[in-house]
Amino acid sequence: MMIRGDEMRDLHISVKDKVATYLTRDGYIVWGNSDYQIEFTFDDDWKEATNITARFIWKGKEENVSVGEDNICEVPIINGTDEVIVGVYADGISSTPVIIPCKRSI
Repeated sequence: MMIRGDEMRDLHISVKDKVATYLTRDGYIVWGNSDYQIEFTFDDDWKEATNITARFIWKGKEENVSVGEDNICEVPIINGTDEVIVGVYADGISSTPVIIPCKRSI
């Protein structure tokens, strides 16, 4: 179950013509925190897609997270990197990656 509102920090990625764009106004992911989620906006290319998965890649590690019916997925806890690469795929369709900057925590 995805948490909405003040409890989670929303990041936004739009996917149009299979090209993903991170809305940089959302800022950084701070290492070690579990309160980030990504809300995806998809164009018509994705309207028939089921089982959409977001892939997160950082520091040689990959983690796949299911995107819910509301086009939201939780961000895994990120540590030890200046950026995380994110893209989505489903049913023979995939996006380009985006880079979300990350910052050290105390």
